[in-house]
Amino acid sequence: MRRFLWIPLAIVGGLAVGAMGEGSTSPGADADEIKAVERQLSRLPLGAVKGAGGWFTPEVSRAYHRSRIMLAEAEGDRKQVKRAGASLATLQELCAFRVTVESSGEARLRRGRGPLPGLAADVPVPFLVLLDNPRRVQASAAARSDGDVQCQMLSDTTVTPQDDWLLVVGILRCRQPGRRTLTLRVNEPTPSAPLECKLEVAAMAEATLSIRDQEGQPVWAAIEFRDVAGNAYPPPFDRAGGPDQRFQTQAYRTDGQTIRLPVGCVEVEASRGPEYGTVRRIIRMAPGASNRIDIVLSRWIDLPREGFYSGDDHVHAGTGRLFGPDRKGMTPEDLMAHTQGEDLHVCHLVRLNYTGETAEFQRRQFRADPDPLSRTNHILKYDVEVSGFPSSHLGHPLLLNLSRDDYPSNCTWNLPIVSWAKEQPGVIVGYAHPTFARYGFERPFNFSFCELGS
Repeated sequence: MRRFLWIPLAIVGGLAVGAMGEGSTSPGADADEIKAVERQLSRLPLGAVKGAGGWFTPEVSRAYHRSRIMLAEAEGDRKQVKRAGASLATLQELCAFRVTVESSGEARLRRGRGPLPGLAADVPVPFLVLLDNPRRVQASAAARSDGDVQCQMLSDTTVTPQDDWLLVVGILRCRQPGRRTLTLRVNEPTPSAPLECKLEVAAMAEATLSIRDQEGQPVWAAIEFRDVAGNAYPPPFDRAGGPDQRFQTQAYRTDGQTIRLPVGCVEVEASRGPEYGTVRRIIRMAPGASNRIDIVLSRWIDLPREGFYSGDDHVHAGTGRLFGPDRKGMTPEDLMAHTQGEDLHVCHLVRLNYTGETAEFQRRQFRADPDPLSRTNHILKYDVEVSGFPSSHLGHPLLLNLSRDDYPSNCTWNLPIVSWAKEQPGVIVGYAHPTFARYGFERPFNFSFCELGS
């Protein structure tokens, strides 16, 4: 049998983001400057600012990650370290509140230059607070919660004599609509007077969705709902499971389902994979439960009629840390909502060969045939990606269309696993993302998927 070796035409490079190793500082570097930037980065919770699907806007995420990458690249270059600090300092412009601490213990509160997140009743929203410490004193800040306004600080709230300023991440939830008051105060070195900020909180209302294709048939869709401040609904931070995930801004819904949105103008953007056009609308939500949102999705091309079917051979169901302590990853019902919402004809859910609750939950879903929830045009199949030992040297093999998933786990390289998989009829094996880290490359090649002959 002829064998082919696929050679990548381009290498996708990457940066190892993290603390610099010992000895990485060149003679001209300012170690204090590096420590100052590292200190600021380490005190922000990564989960709060990661990705466009995180809790904050893409501008916040970009500034944070740009600073991390610049610091990792710096290798003692003072100019690069200063750029990293300057990028992080741009987050000051995105803070909703600014608290200036004086040496006497007094504090001043003013609105920051950043937008205040749109507030809706009983919907948690994130915000940034800048603790400005021009006098270099020791001080800490706190927020007061009462029955209607609940505020929780998620990151370090103490500035030290070594800090010019500090960014604090908070989550705010107002239980009732109307005019409300957020109260902040500085507790050290002496308690300050309460610092109050008035908030306008919108009411929530329910809308029934009508989602159909151009032939009038009910369909699933991926839909983004955003208020006038750009906040996504349901809020990513408040998503506790089901098809709506914390790391995404879209929601997956089908005809007849409902969603809660803030009263007022809401932007709706609906799509259903690349074969359908995107529908964008501005709707006005009225108080009460009589709201209805009509969405008609139209094809611009019908590839199945030409004999082409879409598929994704590398889908993961997430890990427990993304779903909270009671979740083990996405269920088959969740995955089918995504599969149909993207009009994906074949979805291979590949579980990672790790141990733990998440891996065990996903392993129990495996079967030789497609999942029972599969439909004629939307098929869900559970399979395997070998992602830990023994595949760390050459990459992660995908084992698709398996009838058994008890692959050999005592191997020291990939070929025995590939040979085991190819003994099963109809199995396709290929690399999800090959890598040659031992030979000088720290990031995967950009490979086309190919079948390895037996």
